[in-house]
Amino acid sequence: MSFRGGQKKLTEGDFVAAVTARPDIRLFLIFGQDTSAIADIAARAAAALGADAERVDLDNDQIRKDPALLADEASSLSLFGDSRFIRLTMRRDEALEAFENLFAAEKRAIRSLPQRAI
Repeated sequence: MSFRGGQKKLTEGDFVAAVTARPDIRLFLIFGQDTSAIADIAARAAAALGADAERVDLDNDQIRKDPALLADEASSLSLFGDSRFIRLTMRRDEALEAFENLFAAEKRAIRSLPQRAI
């Protein structure tokens, strides 16, 4: 790990390790211009989840046709009870509306949780 401007910069290995070591994090974004490097990191992260992890692939066309699809898939459970992950293959900002829907759904889910007595 390196530090730059007071912020921690993760290496690819740190990122891949975090996928299984941090169950409290539900969203990992891998992006960049080097598509082969991004594909390699995504493949290593998927492998870290195990061979039984359910993979859902979404792309530009699916998201453009149904911007709520990402939120729907993110809220779905694995059919077999194993780990589940969604792999988006997107170009540019075409996924913006899908992410807005995802974050709005997460916010509604959090608000619907029973409040704990303090």
